[in-house]
Amino acid sequence: MASAGARQVVFVGGEPGAGKSRLVAEAAAALQGRGASVMVGKCIDGMGAAYQPFVEPIEALLPAVVSGRLVLDCAAADVAEQVDRLRTIVGAELSGPDVSSGQQFTRQLFQACVRAVVAAAAVRPFVLVLEDLQWAGHTSLQLLRYLVQRTTGAEVLILATRRTNPPDRSGDLVGTVAALYRLDGVRRVDLGGLATEEITEFVISAGRVSARAARGPAAVLRDQTGGNPFLLHEVWRELTAAADPAGGVDLSVLAEADLRAPESVCDSVRHRLEGLPVAHRRTVETAAIIGEDFSVALLTAARSDSGGGVDAAALTYAGLEAAAALGLVEPVRGPDGGFRFPHAIARQSVLDLMTQYGRAADHARVALVLETHFPAADLRIQRLAHHYAGAQSLGHGEKAVRYLVQAADAAKAALAHQDAARFFERAAAITNDPGERDQLRLQSARSYLHASKFARAREIDEQVAATTVGVDRLRAAIGFEAASWRSAQPGERAVRLLTAALAGVPADEHPRTYIWGTAALGRAFAFSGDLAAARGHGIRAVELARRTGDDRLLATTLQIGLHDGISPELLRGKLDRAVELTELAQRSGDLRHLGPAAHYRGVVLYTTGDPTGLAAAHSDLIRMARATGQIYWEWVESCLSAMRQFLRADFAGATESIKQGANWVGCSSRAAPPMAHSGCSSSSCGGKPGDWNRSAR
Repeated sequence: MASAGARQVVFVGGEPGAGKSRLVAEAAAALQGRGASVMVGKCIDGMGAAYQPFVEPIEALLPAVVSGRLVLDCAAADVAEQVDRLRTIVGAELSGPDVSSGQQFTRQLFQACVRAVVAAAAVRPFVLVLEDLQWAGHTSLQLLRYLVQRTTGAEVLILATRRTNPPDRSGDLVGTVAALYRLDGVRRVDLGGLATEEITEFVISAGRVSARAARGPAAVLRDQTGGNPFLLHEVWRELTAAADPAGGVDLSVLAEADLRAPESVCDSVRHRLEGLPVAHRRTVETAAIIGEDFSVALLTAARSDSGGGVDAAALTYAGLEAAAALGLVEPVRGPDGGFRFPHAIARQSVLDLMTQYGRAADHARVALVLETHFPAADLRIQRLAHHYAGAQSLGHGEKAVRYLVQAADAAKAALAHQDAARFFERAAAITNDPGERDQLRLQSARSYLHASKFARAREIDEQVAATTVGVDRLRAAIGFEAASWRSAQPGERAVRLLTAALAGVPADEHPRTYIWGTAALGRAFAFSGDLAAARGHGIRAVELARRTGDDRLLATTLQIGLHDGISPELLRGKLDRAVELTELAQRSGDLRHLGPAAHYRGVVLYTTGDPTGLAAAHSDLIRMARATGQIYWEWVESCLSAMRQFLRADFAGATESIKQGANWVGCSSRAAPPMAHSGCSSSSCGGKPGDWNRSAR
């Protein structure tokens, strides 16, 4: 189907060791043998960068794009800009015009990625393998959805593996797969355990026994391993190792063996480790600290303190070869060579057998080597953050915080807000400085807000508000309110937090924050149903902002004040405020305000029957939607399309626009043009109040 120009996606799921990677690898190899281009990207647990599984494929495509061998679907003058966007995905500095504070634009990055993939597929069928998606960050999954939705007519096949068992099962990934599964050409293949009949065939072949002799042991193996191919292989390896060379494998021992997983794997790994000299065992343990796939050069440098005048490289390779002979690690095929653990379960078993001090000491050793000798290592900042965090108990907390913040800043620059939030949150948990902890938690909450994780943002802001005083308490209360209205939460809790916080901050000490808090309090009153209080605080905030002469602050207060309710007598004032906000947004170039202004202009002008003004508002909203790529604004733009079509009596077109808008956020097909979300208790899209808000940032 993909070779016929119909994009195909296959999500291959299962528990660790189920054979997902083996199945996908063999399928990819077969397709490559038939002339397809195959690109592979992998997610890594604990230290992934933004867009992690897409980094290597895009990095591989970049030279062809730069040289012109791959022709992008864009004007020649735009190629350089698209190349810059691709470089952003692989970790380069974000290029192009500056973006305003707190506002990040993703659509250009996503479009550049799609264009590169489509260009590659135009040359020959393109296969994209994405491994271990359960560890993909929020932004990576956004890019995956965008890519799948916009390559329907290309010769593209996406093969993605994912773990489906807790605790590795990702809620974000489950939602992504469910949303994409409704599309044509998207399939799921979940690998269960091997059946008893299949294990019987394995025992017959591997044990060289009759079918009758294999059935009983096969049933025991199925019960004890759950049919997991990896665990089955490990158990069989142990049986083979204990077998009498003359008599073969004694299958009768299976009836009394305790082969529970993962304890059986730990026992197997412990037994093999005990067969190694201490120096070789330490080599395997340090390799496990580095990762499932590890650099031999980094491992050698980390093990260079072995002492005794022994050549560290020779000792490391001797240890790896000895470990490989026991099946603890395996060589990596390819021009670069190297070694890896045969499976994540094997690596985790090694880690579980290490002492807490041993793990921390190796984390510290690996971090120091990375820091001093590997300035160009892949994901260096993320890995330093990971290793110093693992070594915090040995006094490396300060460095852990420093690198976690750098990793968070890098994630923000790459528009991966949820990854940034996670790094900030981890740094906050490590620092011993209460003031720094509060600032890191506030930054984490802001990043969760930008990632549309409103519940988590509210939770963190409420914690900070409860434990701080002064301006930080007010900032936390403002953040809580911002995360509340976006998901249409009742405003009473935000009213209490903001009222208490404002009382503790003199207006003249932090005027900007105070004015912002006053405006937020007005919106919180709107969502609690007290529209009179909402308008009073909104008007006061605007008056205070005008006195400062700060256009950006004025724009912020005007935007917040748009949510103070709407009724026929308020339409004129609402329109005037939205028009002023539009002028401020156009003058400053800050698109954060253009969308809300266009939204409310559209609502008022539709209500008053002004098709010309509505068309202008729609044009501004299209600009906002195309620039930001945020699903919320795509939905609002489709609703304004429906308004314009309705005014022209194009009811079929309006119905189609409403259906298109419903698809953006999974709302009911009864979606209608959005009216003011000012504390109303019903949703115009047929779902729970605020369903359409949950994609706003």
